[in-house]
Amino acid sequence: MNATFAVNSYEAKRIPTPRVAIYIIVGIIISLLLSVALDLPITLGLILGAQLTLLSLVIYRRVFLVAALLVGQLTVSNYMIYVAGTPISVRFLWTIIAVVFLFFIHFRERKTILGKRGWKVLTPALLLVVCAIISNLINTNMDYTLQYLRTAATSLVIILLIPAVIEEERDVKILGLTALITCSISAVFAILQHFHIGLLPISLTIFGSNNFAGTRAIGLNDSPVDLSFTLPLILLPAIALFFFKGINDRYRVLLVLAIVAMAAAEYFSYTRSGMYAMGAGLIALPLFMKSKMRTQIFLAALVLIAGFIIYTDMKNNRYTGGVTNESSAAGRLVLWQAGAKIAMSSPVLGIGGQAFKEAAQEYISSVSYNPSVVQAEEVLGVEQPHNDFLRTWVSYGTVALIALVWLLIMIFRNFLISYRFLTTRLGKGIALGCFAAFVAYAVNAFTHNVIDEVALIWMFAGLSIALCKIAANQKKQKPQQLKASE
Repeated sequence: MNATFAVNSYEAKRIPTPRVAIYIIVGIIISLLLSVALDLPITLGLILGAQLTLLSLVIYRRVFLVAALLVGQLTVSNYMIYVAGTPISVRFLWTIIAVVFLFFIHFRERKTILGKRGWKVLTPALLLVVCAIISNLINTNMDYTLQYLRTAATSLVIILLIPAVIEEERDVKILGLTALITCSISAVFAILQHFHIGLLPISLTIFGSNNFAGTRAIGLNDSPVDLSFTLPLILLPAIALFFFKGINDRYRVLLVLAIVAMAAAEYFSYTRSGMYAMGAGLIALPLFMKSKMRTQIFLAALVLIAGFIIYTDMKNNRYTGGVTNESSAAGRLVLWQAGAKIAMSSPVLGIGGQAFKEAAQEYISSVSYNPSVVQAEEVLGVEQPHNDFLRTWVSYGTVALIALVWLLIMIFRNFLISYRFLTTRLGKGIALGCFAAFVAYAVNAFTHNVIDEVALIWMFAGLSIALCKIAANQKKQKPQQLKASE
């Protein structure tokens, strides 16, 4: 017997139906207590209470640990609490819990975590982290390097945690349901915010005030931009599940309502890159689909995109702004020019993770721009590159950029391999939907800096490994089932 499986006493359990209501009631009570004790807005208290409730369900299934982390990542991922006067993000606290859990799984149960394709994802991730640490040690100070180490440790732990706790397709279903419910609620809040419906005071904002950049909705997130990142990552798998009929027919109407709400909320965030990323994901979804509906879905996606372009052009809203008439879009071209010049001047080790703003000021006179739309000094020295690929190249060097691209390719490949070998409609829908969602993530990464701000890329990395492991198990079981039936 393989030593890695010698000790394994874990057995997933089903939550008794009567206890579900009890857990919901307890979660609400915990939320109210947190709101009062920590003087938090009720909405934030509900989010933290939901996370704690999900964490308590680990006694039934380990995947609820990731479900609790996922709720935070899809909402207020960067909320800070103070421990002995030191600010610590809620995300990092979950990481500490996850590290303890991983040690328990690996050293007590001797469980194999990564599987055959896991190292193909973890290797470029480790290379990226090593390049970043070396660059920061050389170019920045020890305080910033330690701060980055904390972020990097969180990222690597998430990659390992997800395949460690996902045992079967049911676990993936739990994560998907958690994400769908969380984003659907956030979408409803965003719609209420857009129309300034104050019948539910907690719907107006996450932090207790109504200041959310005019009519740009934030849902349950920190900002409209964060909302626009998260919704397509759940919306696209939901669309895939609908076409694959991966859920019970009784719930298909609810799924459609959730899809419509998330699409509306994405629009009301008025974040151009978010809508463009969602469009790219919609086009990518049918490209690798093995279905008779492939052509129809692709044409429908093109019609929806064309309709969006025509509608926004008629409305002349924020989506019609571009580099020729909108300062935010034009500013990105300025940042990218300066970033490319800096990267080519320090291609080996980069300049470190915190030096871009200072270095960019030296290039104010050497970049081209339209002064009637934007001024170079308004963005250079003020903002980050707004491009994850460029920022990685500038900050950590060429090898780090190669590692990032390598990592993305491996995640894409894992999802496609999972889609090919998974045997159920649910599994295939989730795998292909996650592929399309990751396309949306990559498009967003071209126009924003999200890799260090939210852990969703690392969650996708871990999920791609987990799906490959499930697909490999199903591939092994199929011949055994055929042999048993003979």
